[in-house]
Amino acid sequence: MRRLTISILSIATLLFSGTTYAFNIVGEWSGSPDCPLHFYQDDGKTIEGDCDNGAYNHIIKGTYSSSDRIDITIKRIDPDKCITTVRGYIKVINDNKVKIQQQGWDGCGVRTKPGSQIWNRVEE
Repeated sequence: MRRLTISILSIATLLFSGTTYAFNIVGEWSGSPDCPLHFYQDDGKTIEGDCDNGAYNHIIKGTYSSSDRIDITIKRIDPDKCITTVRGYIKVINDNKVKIQQQGWDGCGVRTKPGSQIWNRVEE
């Protein structure tokens, strides 16, 4: 019986991992005025983007957990190349508006509370 259970779990994992979502985050997004957000990859399963203002770089990677939620990790690299990471998520409001929620920063001399922002797609 145990062997059957593992097979069913394996099949369920394969079926879920094949899911892709219609929303696409690729493009420019508002965020912090001093660090414009650019998402350059979205295959309907995973995303990647960054904001790099020349001093600080934030690298955002994520995985869709549903059609309107992307679980993310944000890596912050400061001018001294010190790296700290937080988790969060992006909630899709519509094709041109998302809400980001993230843990507080705690490392590399930075300590903040958790935060959230609304990002709007920047029209080109």
